[in-house]
Amino acid sequence: MLPAGSAKRGESLVLGGFPCLRGVAAEELLPTSAHKFTVCHKAALAVVPVNPGEGKGCLAMSGENRLEQFRAYRARMNQRISELGHREMNRFFALDSATYRDGALDARTKELLGLVASLVLRCNDCVDYHLDRCVELGWSESELTDAMQVALMVGGSIVIPHLRHAVETLDLLRAEKEAETAERRS
Repeated sequence: MLPAGSAKRGESLVLGGFPCLRGVAAEELLPTSAHKFTVCHKAALAVVPVNPGEGKGCLAMSGENRLEQFRAYRARMNQRISELGHREMNRFFALDSATYRDGALDARTKELLGLVASLVLRCNDCVDYHLDRCVELGWSESELTDAMQVALMVGGSIVIPHLRHAVETLDLLRAEKEAETAERRS
């Protein structure tokens, strides 16, 4: 959530990855300067100067990519939920962790099943989590794409927006791996 007054009247809104809002004047979206934005974990938005001499700004994504933000948010909020001390919630979280451990099916296969289920259930947070784990566990892009096709077939066209999200996440994960590889080489 951006603090009240973060976006002033007359500032331009430019949301990375959201061309439908690109260049829209803030007053078209903000009736008052005290409007708040509800922002999901996927996009940390901040008013940044576009032309400081004119006092104009825009909303832009921070330097962190949305996967880094998602991982940090997930860890922080899981910790917060744990601190609530609610026995049944904590048991559910423990059961969730246990579900994805090796059993009759290995953990790798269970994560792939989790990805398919997440797409069908249209949970982008879950898609991000399971894609992250699947890549970590060694699933190739072609294997993941095949699994996502299964989800599309099972879930139908309503899955398409979440498939777009999944492909974007896969691209981000690939870019992370490439950056890590380049960093190790240097």
